[in-house]
Amino acid sequence: MFICNDKIGASIDLEPEVHLSELVNRITGHTFRFHESPPCALRLGTEAERIDIPGWKLRPGSSDVVAPEDERGYRAGFHKPDVDVTDWINVELLNQFPMGRVAYSTIVYPGYGWYRCTFDLSAHAKGKSVEFVLGGCDNQDWRDYRVYLNGTLIGHASPEDPWHPAPKYVLHPGSPEYDVIAFGSSNVLAVQTRGLDRSFQGMSMPNAEQCCPYGGQSKSLLADQYISIGPAYREVADFQLLDHVQTPDKTAVEFRMRNMVESLDLGIRYWIGRDEAARGTVSAAARILCCQLSRIIIRAWLSHVSSRF
Repeated sequence: MFICNDKIGASIDLEPEVHLSELVNRITGHTFRFHESPPCALRLGTEAERIDIPGWKLRPGSSDVVAPEDERGYRAGFHKPDVDVTDWINVELLNQFPMGRVAYSTIVYPGYGWYRCTFDLSAHAKGKSVEFVLGGCDNQDWRDYRVYLNGTLIGHASPEDPWHPAPKYVLHPGSPEYDVIAFGSSNVLAVQTRGLDRSFQGMSMPNAEQCCPYGGQSKSLLADQYISIGPAYREVADFQLLDHVQTPDKTAVEFRMRNMVESLDLGIRYWIGRDEAARGTVSAAARILCCQLSRIIIRAWLSHVSSRF
């Protein structure tokens, strides 16, 4: 299945699952191939108690690539509970970082950052699993996370793909990490992060900086930061493709899918606007394409979910 306009094309595979397989710059011939994606799944929220983290205290760490234990923030004890964060920077999201003067460029920073916050956990939560969902899911995200709770390392994540699930750490009753949770009291969460690379493969640095959707703001909206008492959601997968309809101009296609067990219908639409990348010179169009990829101009979304329980 192929949808396109005069400048951009997208290939969508139907087997074994519906997924976007590649994007093509029809001006330059450059092809962007995607890894095989997991099966289509729908996440449904549960009734678990959830604690959202509204913001963080941030302080940059070592700007060079060193071992996590040799990094200056770790050596200064930023992972420990008692740290004065009065002069730290206030940020909203875990992948927000002041790229630019304190970093290597507006889009590449190989060094470290430290984020801290406090939260209260009720006493009645004791005995239940506790999930920490912390981090982004796109190429604006950190390449490495180390999460400390009350001074103890409780989790480590190193996302490998540009698009990935937000890192999740689950503490189960009886585990050593679970024992560091202060139920009925205040807890300190410290996150050591490392490595930002928001550039685009094959693009020069000035052009990549120009096309970065967040630039010096370095604030992707695609980030989760919450704590859940018990599973925060459940996934419904195994959707079967029923049919699909493509628009006459071939700029969009809609799929209708169904999960027979849950009696759920799912509508998915992929489309490319008629005017996407239709401006400027050939080289400018190539840059625009990369910029649009990061903003997900080729979009897939849940158009409707109908339940028939």
